[in-house]
Amino acid sequence: VDNEIEIKAYYAGHVLGAAMFHIKVGTQSLVYTVRYCCTQDIKGITKLKKETIDHIFSFVPGFRDGVRRIDLCGDYNMTPDRHLGAAWIDRCRPDLLISESTYATTIRDSKRCRERDFLKKVHECVNNGGKVLIPVFALGRAQELCILLETYWERMDLKVPIYFAAGLTEKLIMPGYCVQGTVGAQVLGGAKKIEIDRQTVEVKLSVEYMSFSAHADAKGIMQLIQYCQPKNVLLVHGEGKKMDFLKKQIQTELGIDCFMPANGETAVIKTALPVHAVIDQGLLMKCKQKYEMNPPDPKRPCLVHGVLVVKDDVLTLMDSQKAADELGLPKQELILSCPVPLPDDSQPATALAKISNKVQK
Repeated sequence: VDNEIEIKAYYAGHVLGAAMFHIKVGTQSLVYTVRYCCTQDIKGITKLKKETIDHIFSFVPGFRDGVRRIDLCGDYNMTPDRHLGAAWIDRCRPDLLISESTYATTIRDSKRCRERDFLKKVHECVNNGGKVLIPVFALGRAQELCILLETYWERMDLKVPIYFAAGLTEKLIMPGYCVQGTVGAQVLGGAKKIEIDRQTVEVKLSVEYMSFSAHADAKGIMQLIQYCQPKNVLLVHGEGKKMDFLKKQIQTELGIDCFMPANGETAVIKTALPVHAVIDQGLLMKCKQKYEMNPPDPKRPCLVHGVLVVKDDVLTLMDSQKAADELGLPKQELILSCPVPLPDDSQPATALAKISNKVQK
């Protein structure tokens, strides 16, 4: 997009076309499952056009000055299905990951078990002359269940027609999420009478809840956090009590600070300011020889000893002797020692353990 912007797309696995975008502006970054856009104004990025900033940082709850690297995840799914793969992200280690928490406390059975149970219940109902109603989202879940039913129908040589809409039913299967207080949640709770448009309707059918949701469950959310390795996590798109449970789990099991601001609330996350330095070529060659890296491997960490020198407004890490030569200073060595009393009859292993404990302290 621009000299200061990097954009990388990741597969979200939520619905057809859903993607997580990792966007970096300088040292700031953001990952989001983009499905809609609005405007958030970001200060300090003066070289970019306002339209570009508005588009990139659209729908970023809580984004404020001072937060430099953000991963923001909307809807994603960590479990592959019959027409979509699982979400994936690399180890980008952002300052902040903003993640959905729709199923913050739910861990689903295996996909195969849910499919087998679903097909069994549908088959039993139609074999007994009944009809099955499956309220389902038009994008994604309808295609998923149609593929599943069509494959099963062909294998079992069933002739019962499948429609996208039907009349009287004997069985109702809920494959998606129902928020507390909705008609769907009441029916799943066992209500025999519900009110729709001020009219009371009797529920004259058996009801099953079988999750085929395209949202990640609690296990999937934890997986994405472990893949991404953020410094902070902010939860959105969930129910308060369940989000609080997941928040504590993230803090306890992963040791990562977690936030769950209310709608309209601004969350301020403090992050460390990165310091950029250039490594001297001579020092780099020494490391290359010492660790036998040819070429140097950025994914393989190694310990480097050197001196930080500010030269021409650039922070450079160089060999101590070279730094002393360039500054015209004699090289000094400071040796620190600490006496460790040992009894005359102490064994070598005991002596080494005592010295090691002293050094660690």
